[in-house]
Amino acid sequence: MLITAIILFTIWGVIIGINLLISKLFELKIARTPVARKAVRYRMVFNVIRIFIIILFIGIVILFFYMMSDILASMSDNAGKLTIIGMIGLIITTFATLSLPIHSYTKEDVKEKDYVLYLRGFMTDKYEFSSTENSVISFFNLQNILAPGTTKKEPRSEDMPFSEEKLAKACGKAMPVYCVGQPGEVYCPRGCKRVYLDHATWKEDVADMIIKAKYVVILLHNTENCIWEILKCNATALQKTIFLVEDIYSYNKIAESMQGTLPEILSSPHQQLLDEFDKLMNDLVPDMKQKLEEFSNALDKSKNIPEELKQEMFSIYTQREIKLHCAIYQKNGEAVVTRYRNTIWGIRMVLDDMSK
Repeated sequence: MLITAIILFTIWGVIIGINLLISKLFELKIARTPVARKAVRYRMVFNVIRIFIIILFIGIVILFFYMMSDILASMSDNAGKLTIIGMIGLIITTFATLSLPIHSYTKEDVKEKDYVLYLRGFMTDKYEFSSTENSVISFFNLQNILAPGTTKKEPRSEDMPFSEEKLAKACGKAMPVYCVGQPGEVYCPRGCKRVYLDHATWKEDVADMIIKAKYVVILLHNTENCIWEILKCNATALQKTIFLVEDIYSYNKIAESMQGTLPEILSSPHQQLLDEFDKLMNDLVPDMKQKLEEFSNALDKSKNIPEELKQEMFSIYTQREIKLHCAIYQKNGEAVVTRYRNTIWGIRMVLDDMSK
């Protein structure tokens, strides 16, 4: 029975390896084609292959636990728990990849009259566990199983990065959320539907989608393409655009990168955002003292850094890591700056307020 379980485990690993190999091969094929329609077709073929791999994977998982049930039952408590945790962790990690969506749209496939266009720097994309998978991981937390009664402090939603998955849920099924997909990617982050564009005409296509969208939501980032999108939205779609600020560091870098060309709607509230950040820092004094101590200890372990430089580095660290979560949009001809809760309902309230 043990030999059979080892064989099943080996097959299981081979299936995972084959999936990784196939995904890399399709990444290469997609990255080498500048034509959106062909890249979309490659993703559709890969999705069919992946469904077959998922069916095989689930079958092996069921067989494995069926064959291992007697062995696991005979183990001591902690050894059995550790083995189960390891197996479940491997399964969840694998499914986190296998369950990532594969959206395959071109600009011509967007048929809806009303949709939201989400723009951002590609660096902000997160390929991670879904909220459901995170709940499962929390349930099977190693510390909770081996030491029942202990609790782990969960991060607040305000401290987490902006999530396009929350944006998609806030808009609901009545108004789909589209965004431009990264060239060469096979899997997509959870949330928006990915539209893939021809390399040669992507700016014209994005400009067209900005005009046609009912709302445009842009997460501010200081990449060259994102700055182009900021200027395009300001010039052609200001009345329906929501600019999202995630942290004061990124906002300052955008202003620096644009060298005085920052649109009025973003430049006028600069001091207000700085004040909001100072207020947020004051509210987090106990937490910030702890972060400062942890930051200092981490630096001292690697090298001897002067106190002034350490404070400067910590200032940059806090500006990047402490999330501000502000929305800037135009309403009745005036710029509105509002702090929002980084939740589905918080994002929905911003959309509702702008549409009034």
